[in-house]
Amino acid sequence: MACMLAYFAVSLRASVSLMGLLFLYLGLVAWMKLDNVRVNFPPTYTSMDRYIATPFLMLGYLLIILRVWGVYFRNIFRLEREQTLQKQQEFSALINQNLIKQFLLVKGLSRSGKIDFREGNTDLIDARFSEIEKQCDSAIHYLDGHPPD
Repeated sequence: MACMLAYFAVSLRASVSLMGLLFLYLGLVAWMKLDNVRVNFPPTYTSMDRYIATPFLMLGYLLIILRVWGVYFRNIFRLEREQTLQKQQEFSALINQNLIKQFLLVKGLSRSGKIDFREGNTDLIDARFSEIEKQCDSAIHYLDGHPPD
């Protein structure tokens, strides 16, 4: 349980280091048991206390691990939401850029058509109006979310 907690709570390098320390400790204890090395510790818990305390200790570990998992998944969901928001902003900027380009074309076509109309040159006015209509239709398609082909 402690290794799992270390894996979720700290970086990979730190958790591998902690696991290495744990394996060294377990190896030392196994060697002490095999060679009958005697170490006397004062009794801290009776066997009845251990049976009562162990489930609460494990419950504490489980609660901590659940909390760490909750933070981990909350961070994943937050990252996904930020990435989605960034994609939406990029898409909005692209649409905005295309609309500005089309409206600048419409503005230029309408001004040149206005100048030609004042000068009496009406040959290209119908072509300009059809181009303005095409650009406006294209802008409407962009606003609807369907870029033209």
